[in-house]
Amino acid sequence: MSIQKYVHQVRPIQEGFLEPAIKIQKFLSESTLGKGDIFKTTPRKGGTLNKDIFVSLAIKGELSGTDGKSLPKVKSDDPFLVSIKNAKTKEEIPNEKFNTSPPFKLSDVAKTVDFGGQSATATGKPKGADWEDIITSEYNKLINKPDHDSNANESAKSFGPEYLKAGEGIAKDLLNLGLSQPMTQFGASGGKKNLSSFWIESGGKDGTPKTDMYTSNYNISLKKKGGSQLASGMAGETLATFNAALQYMGTTREGEKEISDIMDKIENNFTKLLTDNTVDKIRQLEKKKNLSPAEKKLVGDYVTTEEFHKKLNEQIAKDLTMEKQPAFREWFVYEAMSGYRKFNSGISLARASICVEFDDKKGKVSKSYNVTPEGKSSGLTEGASVSSDVKNIASKVKIYASWKTGSGNPYSALRLGMSDYYTPMKFSFFNSPQPTETLSSIIRNEILNDNIANAILKEDIHKLDEFAILRKAMTKLKDMGRSVKTYIQGILGKIMKKVKATFNKIKTLGKLAFQKLFEFLGIELQSVRVSDTFMFSFGNME
Repeated sequence: MSIQKYVHQVRPIQEGFLEPAIKIQKFLSESTLGKGDIFKTTPRKGGTLNKDIFVSLAIKGELSGTDGKSLPKVKSDDPFLVSIKNAKTKEEIPNEKFNTSPPFKLSDVAKTVDFGGQSATATGKPKGADWEDIITSEYNKLINKPDHDSNANESAKSFGPEYLKAGEGIAKDLLNLGLSQPMTQFGASGGKKNLSSFWIESGGKDGTPKTDMYTSNYNISLKKKGGSQLASGMAGETLATFNAALQYMGTTREGEKEISDIMDKIENNFTKLLTDNTVDKIRQLEKKKNLSPAEKKLVGDYVTTEEFHKKLNEQIAKDLTMEKQPAFREWFVYEAMSGYRKFNSGISLARASICVEFDDKKGKVSKSYNVTPEGKSSGLTEGASVSSDVKNIASKVKIYASWKTGSGNPYSALRLGMSDYYTPMKFSFFNSPQPTETLSSIIRNEILNDNIANAILKEDIHKLDEFAILRKAMTKLKDMGRSVKTYIQGILGKIMKKVKATFNKIKTLGKLAFQKLFEFLGIELQSVRVSDTFMFSFGNME
């Protein structure tokens, strides 16, 4: 806790500034969604009826209010939503409210770009596919091929200058990675038609392409910063990935008894709870007295599966280590990132050769991983080699089973947990010896490996930053009547031991020690001038 205090002290003050012209644009462009808009189509959504888009976003909880805040999720059987779904004209849509908490009506919904809004507003921020279009459009402008992807251009026009500026910054970083050829936003739909017969026979069903944009040399999988999952899949997808890894290795389930045993357990025990409740709500039911028969069954099924997750994770931790199964882990990660064996040859563009993570707030590429040795699509062949990035990830990624849930119907999924500390720091100024961790990575590493935090937070631990993990763990310990002080002292003791060791390394670097200290604290030096004293400007780097 004291560490957080000092970290905040060294971080520069972050102040957001929005030009008055943009504020005015935002104000003027805001409008509500009307009954008539429901029956229109939006070209940037491929001509899909707005009604279908509305229903989908309502169920996912992705509708925005005119105040810029997200509106509550709507249940698929909500009477008002069913009325909208079944309506053939605007006159058939009643003047009602959704049965949510709090309830809202149709006129409370903002007419965002999803429904044909003309510009980005506080209620119309780009989503995943929108960022693909924006980045593609800005990238092509930078290489003087502005008309290469007209569909991406048309979509990008829907968004304001703040988002286009961020897209331009990300595009510049892509050029620095070595990309140079014109780019196309893939925009391919999913479905079984994309899948190889091998994948379908192995139980896989999800045909969503790995590739989001492509050039003649690179198939790019684009991830927004903040996600912690490299991959997450139900039983069918998991088993198909297992089989793919074994095939790359030139072996079978029969030839790898420990792996086969894990696959058997996944095949026979991965479950789906048919309920509108989330995992958190089911956990609350455990504390409730006088449960109904249906609630008792639900809680019983949850407890049984939770115990299975625990035992399976213990077995994975024992039998799927890098020491025991290096080749399997590497090929498992390779397939999860590339989808090489997943997709049929008729849609080879769906296979990704490079994974790029972007920071939409800073307008930068935050990380990139070569899936093939050079990140190029030409490396996606039979007899492929695993890149050094994939090997690094495979050595540190956490494979674990847990619940995956949205608005309801939670199900067992095998996850590949990724965190910032898995990637070595890249220092732009010095080639000298360097600390392999940052203060932030040490804190996160110790917390993520803490048995108590893992036990009480379960799958939530990989969704939170390090300080959110501590806060939530402390709250739960208090509720359980456990000593928070003792727990925090233990965590801080482990953290400070590693921090001290890193400080000792830095002290040996002589003239570079000062700069390395800043890098360790998470401060990126942007310019350096040496005189009698160091004079520099710096920006925050998460």
